[in-house]
Amino acid sequence: MQKKRAVTALVIAVAVAGSSNALIAPAVAYGIAPAAGTTWNALAQPAPATAIGILAKKVSLKKVTKNNLNLRQGKNTKTKALLVIPKNSAVTVTETSGTWSKTSYKGKTGWVASSYLKNAPATKNPAPKSTNTSHRYTTGFTILRKSASEKGASLGVYQRRAKVEYLAVSGAWTKVKVSGKTGFIKSADLAKTNPALVSRWLDSAQVVHKSTSKNSAKVTTVAKGAKVEWLRTSGSWRAIRTPKGNGWVPGSALSKSKIKPTTSKPPAQKAIYRWSTANVNLRKGVGTSHPSMGTIPANERVTYLKGASGWSNVKSSKGTGWVSNAYLNTQGQYPFAVYGTLRKGQSAYYILKGKTSKETKTTISSHSMYLQPKQTWLSYVIPSKKASDKVVVERMDIKSASYLSTVANMDAWERFDPKKPLADQNYNRVLVNDKDGKRSWAYLGSKKIAAYLMKNGIRVTSGDYLKRF
Repeated sequence: MQKKRAVTALVIAVAVAGSSNALIAPAVAYGIAPAAGTTWNALAQPAPATAIGILAKKVSLKKVTKNNLNLRQGKNTKTKALLVIPKNSAVTVTETSGTWSKTSYKGKTGWVASSYLKNAPATKNPAPKSTNTSHRYTTGFTILRKSASEKGASLGVYQRRAKVEYLAVSGAWTKVKVSGKTGFIKSADLAKTNPALVSRWLDSAQVVHKSTSKNSAKVTTVAKGAKVEWLRTSGSWRAIRTPKGNGWVPGSALSKSKIKPTTSKPPAQKAIYRWSTANVNLRKGVGTSHPSMGTIPANERVTYLKGASGWSNVKSSKGTGWVSNAYLNTQGQYPFAVYGTLRKGQSAYYILKGKTSKETKTTISSHSMYLQPKQTWLSYVIPSKKASDKVVVERMDIKSASYLSTVANMDAWERFDPKKPLADQNYNRVLVNDKDGKRSWAYLGSKKIAAYLMKNGIRVTSGDYLKRF
């Protein structure tokens, strides 16, 4: 009987006599096989917990490794080590089984010996911020004082709309905290709600000064039309807030309304002119096959619009149409103002004889006449700074048909080359205005000739070549 109880105590299978539900547990559970013909009567006594093995338990525990610890593939030291978890590493245990704990580290999941883990320190929740803090806002320029008195030392100054922390009331003063400083501000200078922002706009670009003087230091520069915040007024100056700091500008530079941007008009395109060299047809299109719109008279100034295939689209007295470039010149057919041997009756007049349509005696102001010291027949006209200095000239209007050849002949006579620098020539062909308001070509002495003549030349005080002696 004693032997039977001993055997029965060691069996790990449970069998209920006469029952089809009899279970035979594997012998490996304790490494002992049951004796032949013996059973465990489940109705007489419950089986021990070990009889059904050790079950894994799902958990979520915060742990810290006590030492460098192998993370293994299985729940015993003979299984493969996946990696080493360093000492004092925080891990989360998701499952336990006997003396082993399941966890993950650096993307690997495995098992560690539970004896090498300790509980993670409890995390302290931060104390909730107080929601009872009350604030006030400055209604104007304000001084923070050390005590509740006008005599209290200044701890700092604050502009309008500064936010302060309300602490307490002391008579007509309020104790506040601002910018890490605790002090007192007059209660009358504080409001429970932030005053409305007052905006201004710059009428023109302005230097923002540190104080109410243009001689004070520069804070920044604001552009015309920039939006700024008005802070306060002091005489003719206004304190403003800009993105680059607070400062002062003249009140006259500020506007209460937004400045509309001035859209600068593109510069008007400079007109391009041409001059007709003869009576010429203005046509409706490019080419002589197009009908004529009328005849433009010779030497008329027309406005050039565009060109195509040797023709120019122009605006003229006959309307807008097309003219062959062969009948247009880039320079007008100006008259010539002659003053010496080219005057009528003088030795060089033959160059102009028969080429003029009109000859008019007139004068040009702010010019003087000089003769060469040893060649008194050779005259020069040079500019003068005195309006009273006048030279007698004859304005020669040239016939249109002869104009280009006459210009070439005149240049050759005066030895003037329009392609060469003016400073390298004795005579320069220049446009001048006469007393009648007409513009004419005149051959004036160059700068180097003028300097020589004013020092060595003979001045013709009358300004008339025919009265030079």
